[in-house]
Amino acid sequence: MTPFADAFALKVTDEGGVPVAGASVMYYDSLGATELAETSAVSCWIDFMIAYACAVSTDTAGVAHFPKFRGRFAGHFEPRVTAYRGSTRFGEVALDLTVDVVQAPARMSVVSGNAQRVVIGTQLAPIIVRLDRPSGQPVAGATLYYEPMTSGAGGFNPPLNASPSVITDAAGLAALPTFIAGWDVGAHQAKVRYFDNDARANVEAGIEYTATNAQGGPDLDFQDLWWSGPVENGWGMSIVQHRAQLFNVFFVYDDAGNPTWYVQPGGTWGGGVGGYFSGSIYSPRGTPWFAYDTNRLQVGSAVGNAQLGFRGPEAGIAYMNIDLGRVVRSVQKNIVRQDFRRAMVSPIRGVGDMWWGGPQQNGWGIAVMEQEGSLFIVWFTYDASGAPTWFVMPGGDWIDSSTFAGTIYRTSGSAWLGVAYDASRLQVGAVGTFRLRFDGTQHAIMEYSLEGRGGSLDLVRQPF
Repeated sequence: MTPFADAFALKVTDEGGVPVAGASVMYYDSLGATELAETSAVSCWIDFMIAYACAVSTDTAGVAHFPKFRGRFAGHFEPRVTAYRGSTRFGEVALDLTVDVVQAPARMSVVSGNAQRVVIGTQLAPIIVRLDRPSGQPVAGATLYYEPMTSGAGGFNPPLNASPSVITDAAGLAALPTFIAGWDVGAHQAKVRYFDNDARANVEAGIEYTATNAQGGPDLDFQDLWWSGPVENGWGMSIVQHRAQLFNVFFVYDDAGNPTWYVQPGGTWGGGVGGYFSGSIYSPRGTPWFAYDTNRLQVGSAVGNAQLGFRGPEAGIAYMNIDLGRVVRSVQKNIVRQDFRRAMVSPIRGVGDMWWGGPQQNGWGIAVMEQEGSLFIVWFTYDASGAPTWFVMPGGDWIDSSTFAGTIYRTSGSAWLGVAYDASRLQVGAVGTFRLRFDGTQHAIMEYSLEGRGGSLDLVRQPF
């Protein structure tokens, strides 16, 4: 709370080094850690409830003279100063300020509950912190604030309606609320803070825990066929996972009820794996499946963004924004894994993936979803007009140790974007047959007879 020894003076020049008179120079402290130390005619104000800003003009020598400032609390700070005149901006500098404590501040430590290892979505063991003076005397009746959401999609989740603060007892101890681990695996960090008014300093302690899967490991597996359950039968999404990266395709219906698809070929996790996954989505155009020409593929710009928020490995929420040109439509769906297991042993395992015809056939793909005893296959391709369409192979039989065969279906249904989905409009028709023959687990051939046309597709796993 004492003034800095020197006032701030900043010189503004143009690109040629010529001083600029009458430029507006603004001091901006986003933390509100400083303020004027003396009465002055300089214009200063509080911005966004916390930031402190002041503005002065340069003199004929191009110099802006600020009155003296003082620090409001201890720490190292870097307020920014910008200069401009009219529409011309002359850049920005950062001041390097250090404010010392009035006296040695209190100390905070975590007594118990730090560095836990816990399964996602489960309760953490109690966390207790202690606040005392440098002499060791406990600080009673102090208000401590905790920050429970500093990392990950879940972070430290306190109970509903829990107070954001706790009070130390006579021994300087305070028990934090009972937290629930976030849904993403990996490290989570949080802080407990106390402002020591006597020292004019923030005091804090870090808390961390590691979230794991149910087996205590660092991985979560989301690869599968997902949907919103029988009440929205007819659409779904395939999630293919390579390590931590997801490749997602929504196979749904346009406003006319015709099959269409949106692809999310990648994205990023908010926090650790399992929290929320966000990335751009695309609606490409191409040539018909029966006369495919990769040179005519039109991917175009992203048409929107999709975000998947998981609540453990079995359920989540899918949210999508689609720009249709004149209007942006949104859709939000609760999603769960679709169970298509069969009471038999698959003769070959490990074939679930996104398959394609290689770079020379870029633009279409076949999602092979795998569960015990069965496969669920979706072919993402294009119709005669070049619009995205899909065919579904929701079942079949293993006819030998490497071949899975069954019926191909074309569906139509309810519009999916911006309206309530109506499962009663689903229409399913058999339009062909297929035989998917695996040569090991890295190569396959799909022979098909579809809508009066026959052929075969040479398939390999799609890298991403």
